Amino acid sequence: MLQHLEQIARVWPEGTVIVVMHNGPGHRSRAVQEWFREHPRLRPFYLPPYSPELNGIERLWKDYRHQVVHNPRHRDVEALERARQAHHAELAADPARVRRLVSINYASLVS
Repeated sequence: MLQHLEQIARVWPEGTVIVVMHNGPGHRSRAVQEWFREHPRLRPFYLPPYSPELNGIERLWKDYRHQVVHNPRHRDVEALERARQAHHAELAADPARVRRLVSINYASLVS
């Protein structure tokens, strides 16, 4: 987690950065809290407990489950793996689709 936060700090070297995080233990650890105290321009924004609608990655997982896992055409594990690889290739070829799936305007949620 700390490596990821360091990467965020490098990518956005100036201004205030809001880091949206869920409430998992790794995100609430003492080390993470200390890191934020040492980097005050990066501010954590914790999602409420059990709020998958606010976690963009959940929409990506939903797309994956719909396109791959819950599709009845898979006769065996090999067919499922081919479908997973094809889905991954589709996402890699269409970054705009990924952005649409995971993007949330958090600013509109904060009053």
